[in-house]
Amino acid sequence: MSSINFFNELPTYTFENKTAWSEWLIACAKEEGYDLSMLNIIGMSDEQLLQINQEYLKHDTLTDVITFPLSIGKEIEGEIYLSIERAQENASQLALALQDEVCRLTIHGLLHLMGYTDKTPEDKAVMTSKEDYYLTSRTF
Repeated sequence: MSSINFFNELPTYTFENKTAWSEWLIACAKEEGYDLSMLNIIGMSDEQLLQINQEYLKHDTLTDVITFPLSIGKEIEGEIYLSIERAQENASQLALALQDEVCRLTIHGLLHLMGYTDKTPEDKAVMTSKEDYYLTSRTF
């Protein structure tokens, strides 16, 4: 049984449709050959995510998503930290609904937990293609 938890450090954003969101993430993982056992999704501010980036990854830059795998193998346990402020800015620039952008960041994080990277242009193209594919399967 999967345990997907949503936490929010920003009072200005609410994760909606959590059941549908969870089912979508479980289905995406399953299609990639993974079991999603436990996932924490944490929405926060730019400053909070920057602190995590500096402390744990030794990067002094803003980012929109950071993942921490808590397992190895085909059973996923992990955490996805999202900057809601970055998502708002991205959504505004791309003329998207905020929830659409937060879902994109979430699936991006899930793909990282499954071992995908975006360090090279080729790897980034694969991840973007998979993000686009899985976003089309959303029903919420």
